[in-house]
Amino acid sequence: MSRRGVFVFSYPVLEDGAGLYFGDECHRHTIELCRPYLDEIAVVARRRRMERVSGRRSLLSDLNARLQLELPEFGLSGSPGWVNILRLALGRDLKKALYRLLAEADFVYVDAPSIEAGLTARAARRLARPLTMEMRGEVLLNRHYMQERFGRKGLAYVWLLQRLFGIVRKQAVAGLYLNRSLLQRYPVNGPYREAISDVRLPDQAPGEPKRFAAPARHFLYVGSLEKIKQVDTLVKALGRIRDRLPADWTFQIVGDGPEMQPLIGLGERLGLSDHLFFPGRVEWGDPLFALYRKSDLLLMASRSEGASRTLLEAMAFGLPIISTEVGTAPELLDPRALVKTGRETEYAQRLIAVAAAPELLTDLSGQNWQRSQEYRLPKLQGRREAFYARAIELSSPGQKGSGLTGRRFVPAPRV
Repeated sequence: MSRRGVFVFSYPVLEDGAGLYFGDECHRHTIELCRPYLDEIAVVARRRRMERVSGRRSLLSDLNARLQLELPEFGLSGSPGWVNILRLALGRDLKKALYRLLAEADFVYVDAPSIEAGLTARAARRLARPLTMEMRGEVLLNRHYMQERFGRKGLAYVWLLQRLFGIVRKQAVAGLYLNRSLLQRYPVNGPYREAISDVRLPDQAPGEPKRFAAPARHFLYVGSLEKIKQVDTLVKALGRIRDRLPADWTFQIVGDGPEMQPLIGLGERLGLSDHLFFPGRVEWGDPLFALYRKSDLLLMASRSEGASRTLLEAMAFGLPIISTEVGTAPELLDPRALVKTGRETEYAQRLIAVAAAPELLTDLSGQNWQRSQEYRLPKLQGRREAFYARAIELSSPGQKGSGLTGRRFVPAPRV
């Protein structure tokens, strides 16, 4: 008897003339690990049409996955986005199609918090179908960030997500989290919970610990340029201690986003333009790895993170790192390299204390490189595959210990 898995994704699949691609490569990896245990793969997601899908993307067809149910594209700006949210929440034909998919499924996966996961959980609750939930971060639950980005609509979005997320957690028989902090704060109702990073380090480009004979002078940031990343805190911190840094110090700010121009303006006002560099997006692979190797210290000041890929990649290249106490940073970094969020003065003090101490830089580099080895692909892949195998087992109809009945229902009429 064939087994069907339904995967409800919060990020759209991408379409151009060549086919449908995974918009998030983490989704591709999830299906890849579940594929040995399932015969059919049905995807539920929004579809985003593009002239050409760029970057390293994988086709759904490569894993014999199909976009079984296309959701309204509520990611559009302005009123069209909100109209599509209402279509998603109130559309009767859409609900029928979702009910039918869930009723026929042997395994249902959602990534949360998201509107897609919440609506799936509401349908699953009526059908008494267990879910498996994966949580990669909590930025969408951050009221301050959402208000900054979307205004009052952002606060409404948080309110909706919080309520839907509660339904998801109650209906989930298994929960997978990127770090222990998320697991402890948002436990699912079911019995099976694991914290396993989805970061996969590049085995083809290994780094090594660094040895420092002089203070740090080449600083690096890698990530999106949005307010929640607080890159302005990093620029201000460097401005505070500029007189105590080597004369030729540099700060490479890698990435793009809405904060690029404000950051360029901030650098000009602080008189730091000769030290700040904005290369934009840098391709993952040798171009980015070269920056890791040339840099002395990675700087991070986010208000919220899941499991930062940049953090672990930099650790694998032996970079010392200073970070705020978010995401996996408290689990991975030495306490001497951590700063509480929102404390600009403390960040500057910690930065000069680390940057000016070659012995400390060498010590942090060795610690980071050693801890990063636990995140090499073979180790993480084995743990994540074991999680999905157990979650699929718990999702089987009538499975004892699931905390849910797992009853099968007559499928809803086809739309």
